[in-house]
Amino acid sequence: MGKKMLPFAATGGTARAVMARMRADVALRSWLPGDMFAALEACAVAEDFTRLVEQIISTDLRSSPRE
Repeated sequence: MGKKMLPFAATGGTARAVMARMRADVALRSWLPGDMFAALEACAVAEDFTRLVEQIISTDLRSSPRE
């Protein structure tokens, strides 16, 4: 698909399944630095998740050309 996803696994369901898939298949998260993926995976509180997503988006916008 080529889409970048940021699942909030703590909500369960599809988000948890997507996170498990990303954990198993590095290609799905190749655009995301390892430390940010680990932080994303550890998020349990919506406020922390929101802050992390903002950080990931701003880092991605600075580092990669827009498609």
